[in-house]
Amino acid sequence: KIMRYRSKDYARALALALKERGATEQGKIVKRFIAMVNRFGDGGNLPRIIEEYERQETSDRGGRSVTLEFAREAKGGTVEELMRHFKKEDRVTLKLNPALFAGVRITLDGEKELDLSLAGRLGRMFKN
Repeated sequence: KIMRYRSKDYARALALALKERGATEQGKIVKRFIAMVNRFGDGGNLPRIIEEYERQETSDRGGRSVTLEFAREAKGGTVEELMRHFKKEDRVTLKLNPALFAGVRITLDGEKELDLSLAGRLGRMFKN
């Protein structure tokens, strides 16, 4: 389904509406925003819109949106070791993705990817 407006446009509009508002007023604005998105028929895209809003806010603070995908629950300080490589302004999201089989995939700002997973390695090995 085609969205009436792009996720980036919705996110920018939400950011402008929330800018310099108190917590009580922000809650009301978010409720009205969700109602508006639903009224336009784009309610199914709210997760994508919120993700874009968070990415924009993180970028405005000088940070990056980082996604760490693991095949299964990370053990032995792996997450802590990886976290040392990011700034406090970065927004780090952890995800489980069994399709990776093993290893980790790191995505920066939804664009740059470092795939150290077994699935990625196998894919590169058998690509040719």
